[in-house]
Amino acid sequence: MENPVPIRTGPETVTFSGFPPFYEDESIWSGCARYVERMGLTSTRGFMRELFGAGGEAWATDLPVGMSWLHKALPSGYPETVDGLIDSHTAYLYYAPFLPGERVTRLREVITLGGKKFRQLLACRRTSLTLPERLRYCPSCAAEERCQFGECYWHRLHQLPGVEVCPTHEVWLESTRVFAWCVGDERPLMTAERVVPQGAPRMVSERDPERQVRPGVDPREPGRPPGVQRAAAQGRGAPDRGGR
Repeated sequence: MENPVPIRTGPETVTFSGFPPFYEDESIWSGCARYVERMGLTSTRGFMRELFGAGGEAWATDLPVGMSWLHKALPSGYPETVDGLIDSHTAYLYYAPFLPGERVTRLREVITLGGKKFRQLLACRRTSLTLPERLRYCPSCAAEERCQFGECYWHRLHQLPGVEVCPTHEVWLESTRVFAWCVGDERPLMTAERVVPQGAPRMVSERDPERQVRPGVDPREPGRPPGVQRAAAQGRGAPDRGGR
C-alpha cells in the first residue's frame, strides 16, 4: 500500500485565529469559506497554500484532504477532533459502506494526511453517480438558518452524489453558480450567504412523472448517514454494498 503523501512540505504550522465553529452538517468547504470572508482575505489560492502548501490549490467539497493540517491550524480549544471533522463535515461516512475494508482505511488516511489520486479509491462498478458540478442548497434550510444564525451555509448532505431532495424538508435542492471544486482564485471558496437567493422551495410530488422519490426507504439504515437514502431520487441512489 502506498504511504500517504503529506500535502504540506514545510515544518511550520499556521494558526487561524477566529476560525468559526462549524454548524451542524456544514461542509469543510463552507467553514473555510466563512473564515476567508470573515477575515477579508482576497486570495483563496493564498489561503489554501498557507494551510496545505502547494497541494492545496484544488479542493473538492465532498472529500477535502489534509484534515490533520486544518485541525492543527484551528485555535486552541477548538471543539472538533480530526475524526470529528472527517465524520461530521465530509462525505467519508457516505462512501465508506460501499468500499472494501482496505480502501476504507486508505481513504481515511488520505483525508487525514493528504495524498494523490484518492478518487480512484471511490471507484464503483456499474454506477453513473458523480459529484454534482455545482454546489446546491435547500431554500427552506437557508431561510431557517438566516433567521437563527444570521447566515446560511453549505450542507454536506446537499452535495452528495444521487441526493436531489433535502432530507429535512423534503423539497428539491437547487443548484448555484459555484463550482464544487475549488481551484485557486479561478474557482474560489464562496459562502452560501453570498450566493444563495431568497425564494420559495419547490415541493416534491409523488406524482411527478420525471423524478419520483422512492417510497418506503428507511433513512436510518445502518451504515448510512441519516437522510441520505430518503433524499435520493428514484434510480439515483447510492450504489449497494457490492458497488452496484
